Amino acid sequence: MTWSLLNIEELSFRGTSALGVSAHLEKNQDISSDTYQLYYTGNGGVTVSSMSNNLQLTEQGVIDLVQDLTVITTADGIRRAYYIEIEPNSGNHEIFTAIISEDGLTLSQVTKTGISNNGEDLAWGVPDSVVLPDGRIRLYWVSTDWAAKTFANEVILSATSTSTKGVNFIIDEGYRTEGGYVDFEVLKANKDDWLAIMSSSPVTIPDEPQGIYIGASKDGLKWEV
Repeated sequence: MTWSLLNIEELSFRGTSALGVSAHLEKNQDISSDTYQLYYTGNGGVTVSSMSNNLQLTEQGVIDLVQDLTVITTADGIRRAYYIEIEPNSGNHEIFTAIISEDGLTLSQVTKTGISNNGEDLAWGVPDSVVLPDGRIRLYWVSTDWAAKTFANEVILSATSTSTKGVNFIIDEGYRTEGGYVDFEVLKANKDDWLAIMSSSPVTIPDEPQGIYIGASKDGLKWEV
């Protein structure tokens, strides 16, 4: 099967460095007339903008001091966000979860997931969340295999929640992908029918450009890219 991306358009952002990183798009849950809500890291946190059908952005606000936000709706109908906070003194990166308001601007009942990194792994992070067919939540994120013999040594790890609440997680064994794939995002998670999109490692630039890749799976654990 052949995949292609067509009609690529550049969005017009306003702000400072790293703007547009870790973008998350969802249908608008608020009463705004715009169709979509776009979250992206930049401006000192995660910027929240509404987006119209003609791709015009209207900034709604910023969730300060967080990054790489992803949102799902649990089987109980709760909008839950997952994101990274960095401890300023130690540099420790940790994935947190919280209930997120319909307008996407307020986080409440913040809880640690227990998934963290001591800051030495610069590739670590960019979580993606997805609801499994049985209602539990799975998180995917980038890490580094320091023992790998390939130049692009990034891997994708995952953890699965112990219940449909999506608060407590157990890390899944092994790697979901290896060999330099990053920024993994699941597009479809049906029984025996999963689809994900990801990028190749930036460390190959300029010798090799980054690319966009598609992965298929039957269970969300073993992937063919």
